[in-house]
Amino acid sequence: MSRKLDSRTIFIVWVILFFLITIAFLLFKEKQHEPLDRPVGEGTNYTLDYVQLKKFINQLKTENPKSVYNQLIRDTANSPFRTRHDLAHIFGKALYQVKKASGISVCDSNLSFGCYHGLFSEAITKEGITIIPLLDKSCDEAGQSLYTGCQHGIGHGLVEYYGRNKISEALEQCKKIQKNLLVGCSSGVFMEYFVPNPPVEDDARKLFNDNDPFLPCKTIKAPFVNSCILEIPRLWRTTSKDFNKFRNNCLRLNHSDQQKSCFRGLGYITMNSVKPDPNFSLSTCLKMPDEQTKLFCLAGATWGYKTIDQTEITVEAIKSLCKHSYDEKKCVELSNLNLDRI
Repeated sequence: MSRKLDSRTIFIVWVILFFLITIAFLLFKEKQHEPLDRPVGEGTNYTLDYVQLKKFINQLKTENPKSVYNQLIRDTANSPFRTRHDLAHIFGKALYQVKKASGISVCDSNLSFGCYHGLFSEAITKEGITIIPLLDKSCDEAGQSLYTGCQHGIGHGLVEYYGRNKISEALEQCKKIQKNLLVGCSSGVFMEYFVPNPPVEDDARKLFNDNDPFLPCKTIKAPFVNSCILEIPRLWRTTSKDFNKFRNNCLRLNHSDQQKSCFRGLGYITMNSVKPDPNFSLSTCLKMPDEQTKLFCLAGATWGYKTIDQTEITVEAIKSLCKHSYDEKKCVELSNLNLDRI
């Protein structure tokens, strides 16, 4: 009788354990985040992006927005930079749809400010330019270290709103809010103009004139000419890999402030966001013609490494590149994203 009782007890215990394990599994599965729909390393896919947008919207309706954002950062930790940044754009769009302007507090500098960029593009598309003061106020409240990178996203949104054939209208809006005339809203405008996201086939070749490399900036009115010159090396980089030619382009400028902006922008494009290579940045900048142009190139490269995800490689680049200039302190100051100094 006791043997039967023992067998029955064992059976009941096993049934209870199985039941508990099943419940635990279902609860664990319920808490898992759905996988991201954009395949790692792939470019823009509007169908997948729409699916991902809907997933983010559903998550943001039921979960803490900051938790969803942090989960995105963790889930994409080993993905290519472009994929991570684009997903942050999609997240920002979803964030605005669910939380409106209050969602700005969720975004930060991670994923190269992609959350801000996506949110502002969506906000301006939906609300028009009347929302810009509110967006700029939110950037200001984000703090000095985030301000220009945050405001940069407004520039992207303005170009999407007006279209790339109305850059002057976008810059007029920047003029109303921009304190730093070199980076911020205007740099977002020029970046979206020179290197649109998603890319436009053969677009760069239509903008670029090998005989007049600064042609797109010649139609820009003050006070944003230097901002255009700072960003135009991005356009050159899409058509060529010849940094000697880029260097010579900068040397063609007669105005010293414009030339300094050009070498700063040239330094920035030595930074490869997909496969960061500080040694390439260093060797390229040290080929500049004199100590001053080397300094501005190194400052631009350091600035570039500050704008992408921080890894052991990028952190070391930020610490070390300016040490190779003739004035390390000045180089470090010029690499500060919020410093409006030529």
